[in-house]
Amino acid sequence: MRLRSKKVLTQEEPLALSSNFELFCARRKMSSGAMYALTIKPLWLWAILHAGKDVENRVWTTKFRGMFLLHSSKACSEKEYLQAYEFIYSINSDVAETAPDYKTLMREYAGKICGSVELADVFKPYPSEPTSVWHMEDCFGFKLQNPREFARKTPFKGALKFFEVDKELVSLLR
Repeated sequence: MRLRSKKVLTQEEPLALSSNFELFCARRKMSSGAMYALTIKPLWLWAILHAGKDVENRVWTTKFRGMFLLHSSKACSEKEYLQAYEFIYSINSDVAETAPDYKTLMREYAGKICGSVELADVFKPYPSEPTSVWHMEDCFGFKLQNPREFARKTPFKGALKFFEVDKELVSLLR
């Protein structure tokens, strides 16, 4: 006899890694050499790698913990770049001034897997727990540690939420 879950998922609930079984399956798949990746706007990704950004903000949560690949979005307007730059500047002006200009950033990062980082924890939405200067109001804060930039950035099509990168490409990245 097969047991069925009584819970019905709604469109608002995240499907990616939302249950213990899905988390178990994800860990099993990752042990085969594949990895997850997360698409992030280019300047925020740069800030993770170079400016000490230790929290990635999302409106959804995950049970996933561990290393994942940093994929840079192709979609980033100059206005979005300037808003991110102003935020980084407000935290550390010296580091912000080392950020690449918009055109350079888009040429070197956009649409590419640029590095990896470890997801250590997920913080509840701020303001209930202000955990970092990078943690934004009303967002889950993905606590990041051990960022590593790849010398060679590899073009790759991104996706929403965490997505899988097969083991053949992962082996080329290392």
